Parts: sequence; structure tokens; C-alpha cells
Amino acid sequence: AAIAAGELACTACHGEDAGDHLALHDSALSPFCATCHEPNLVDEHDGYDCATCHGSTDPAVVAAIAAGELECLACHGEDAGDHLALHDSDLSAFCADCHEPNLIDEHDGYDCAACHSSTEQDVVDAIAAGDLACTACHDADAGDHLALHDSTLDPACAACHEPNLVDEHEGLDCATCHGSTDPTVVAAIAAGELACTACHDLAEHPYVVELHTATVGAEQISGTLIDELGVPFTRYDGSTQTYGGQTCGACHSMDLAEEHTKPSSSVAADGCAACHPSPRDEFETWDGTCLQSGCHAAATLHDDMPLKHSWSAWSTSGQAATCGYVSSGSGRGCHVGEWTLDLAAVHEEATHFGTVFVDTSGYPDGCAFCHSSNTAVPVTPTACTDCHGSAGSRHNPVPLP
Repeated sequence: AAIAAGELACTACHGEDAGDHLALHDSALSPFCATCHEPNLVDEHDGYDCATCHGSTDPAVVAAIAAGELECLACHGEDAGDHLALHDSDLSAFCADCHEPNLIDEHDGYDCAACHSSTEQDVVDAIAAGDLACTACHDADAGDHLALHDSTLDPACAACHEPNLVDEHEGLDCATCHGSTDPTVVAAIAAGELACTACHDLAEHPYVVELHTATVGAEQISGTLIDELGVPFTRYDGSTQTYGGQTCGACHSMDLAEEHTKPSSSVAADGCAACHPSPRDEFETWDGTCLQSGCHAAATLHDDMPLKHSWSAWSTSGQAATCGYVSSGSGRGCHVGEWTLDLAAVHEEATHFGTVFVDTSGYPDGCAFCHSSNTAVPVTPTACTDCHGSAGSRHNPVPLP
């Protein structure tokens, strides 16, 4: 009929579906490949005409068509389904400490469609241009992670430490933390916790002692022991005793953190803030003394020691009748007159020469006779009996804490 009618259209002999070869090009793709590729070869090669393949002289293409083979590998080779190498990018050594240079590895957990089906213009443009740089899809600041490491420091800590963790750990690379297997560090990073205590146990802060150790332990203090008339105290042998025989280290801890936080310190309640940030920020390097930046005066350091040891409660303590005069009141006792109202002098005479009345065996000479520790609270007595007990035991002293 077609010939009789002179009908030359394909459909005259082959039917209405003869010109639709689309179904002949359906192939079977794995679900993974199908996220990016069309299973139909005509659709997949959209933009190419039939002659691209059917007129090809490539032996692999000719053989595939002849065999009716529709697999991608029939024309494109064994490596056609392995696109990993196509996603290799060039990373700087710094970035490579934390990131994978291959985009598929770097975006592990995402499927191909996350990028290749994205409608984000930067992503679309990057794929079209074959641009594999991080900044092609990510903001220009994507490589600057410094701000991500900003933490909030206590002002006292900030006097010595940088609030930004990258700056604080200068000299260490990213892998020191981000490649750590320490469970504490891993958990801190996973939680986005930037506090020092998230990784460090501040109780184990050994270098703090070293940084705060003064070098004046052997320096002698000033001041002269005085008697009740305010003149230099003279021993029985005629020698004059001064506080200059004592060193800073005899009474004070050279660990300034310990010294300034002991209960008796006037700045104990301030903690680190007693020195940090001011006056510590007034000089670049600490010289190891107590005088820098005017923290303590040099020329008159401890000139007030007699005043600090003066027993102002002597006349009202009720002890004068017992210790100051003989019981009849007709003569002098031991602890007035040629003796002194400077408590340091009172005890220094006994420990220096010894006495038939007081058992001083086992008690050290100097400040330690009363003060057992250079970090303890210095107790201020109000009567002799606070240390010496009642009549029967008053000459057996108990060192103050």
C-alpha cells in the first residue's frame, strides 16, 4: 500500500512508533550513578545528535552499537564510573591539616546530588566551570577559621593568655587538636567547647608557680626592734637587735600566687585580679622582685615592723600585774622597764639567750618561734595567756598558727 501510494514516510511501513527510538536507548543504571546521570542514553547525551555515536569511527563505540550494548563502560572504558579523581583539588599544606583535598572525601556523608543538583548559583557556576577551589562554592572567608576559635577568657587569665585558641597555641598545627585522639579534646571539638577547662585541667597548672616565683627570698628586711620608750632594744649583752636579721623568705612565700591569696593577705579576696591585669600590665617582663611598678616601697620596706609587733593591749590586758610587776606591786616584774613592748623583742631575748623560766627547747629562733608558717594566718593575741596558758603553764608557749 505504501509503495502503491508512493508513500515514503517511515511510518507508512513501520507504524506510528517507528520514529521514536528513545526506548531503544534505555540502559540500566545503579542508583548511585542515577543520582547524576540519565538512564536513557539519548537524554544523557542531550546536545549531541545521533551521528555523534552512530557516525563515530571510534572502535569501542562502533562495537557497542553493533552489539546493542548500552552500558556506559561499553564506550567510556572501565574507569567511566570512577569519578573520584575528577574531584581532586589543590589544597595548601595548612588547609590539608584538617581537610581532604578530594571533594568527595571532604564531603563524605553527602550524595552527588547535594552538589550536582544544587540550585545554589555559586555551586552551579563552579561545576560548570570545573572550579574545584573551596572558595568557588564557599564564602571567601571559608579558609579563615580564626574567628571560629575565639573564646571568652576571665580578665585575670587574659593577662597571660590569648583569647583566641589559634593564637594561644601558636607553634602547634591544626592536627595537634583536630587530629588528637585524646577523648577530652575530641569531645570538646565535637561540642564546640572553647573553654580552657574543656581540654585542660587547670589544677595541673605547674608552670604558674614558676612564673610567679620571686627572687627576693634572701633579701633582708629593715626595721629595728624597740623598747617601751621607742628606742632600739638592747639585749643583756648590750647588743642591739634589728629586724634586719630576717629575710623576706623567712616570713613570706616566694610563690606570689600563694602569698597574695593566703587568708592573712589584704588582697586575698581579689585572687588573680590583685595583680592582673594591673599592675602586671604596666611592665613587659617581671624582674622577680616585689618593688616593680611600685607594688611595695623599697626604702621603707617593713620599717613599720615595731608598730606591727607593739602590744597596745598591754596596759588593759590584765597581764601587767602578773607579768609586768611582782605580785605585791612593790617592784618590777620581768616584762617591763628594761624589757620591751615589742613582742618580737620579748620573744627574741628568750630564744636567743634562753631562760630559766621558759622551756624554749624545740622552738626555733626568730619569727618562726611564734609563726609556724609563712603562709599561715598571723594570730594577734590579746593576753599572755592566749599562748602561755594559766599560772601553772604560762611559761610553756604554744607557737601561733
